[in-house]
Amino acid sequence: MKKRRIGANITLENRSLANEKLDKKARKKQIIKVLKDNSMNDMTAREIAYKLFEKGLVPYFERNTVAPRITELCHEGILEPTYTDIDQWTGHSVTVYGFTEEIKKNNYETIYG
Repeated sequence: MKKRRIGANITLENRSLANEKLDKKARKKQIIKVLKDNSMNDMTAREIAYKLFEKGLVPYFERNTVAPRITELCHEGILEPTYTDIDQWTGHSVTVYGFTEEIKKNNYETIYG
């Protein structure tokens, strides 16, 4: 066990190390594929996480495995919030995401992979 240095922020160090190990581009491709394979295209972050778990692409069913990448895909202009719905697991209001009109118009050709 590594001893804590005085003044060090262990949480930030651990988060940084975990972030470096993650293949963000691969996770984004997985999210895009799930949305493309879904007949409706629009899904919540939890629904996307569940599909990835079903396919064995993530080790556990947790919304936080996809939420940061969905945010990044929104900033890149690939996904956008389309409407709100009630989450089937929690009963809370959640955002539903889908491809932007630009991506749909170009027949998904502008997205990587």
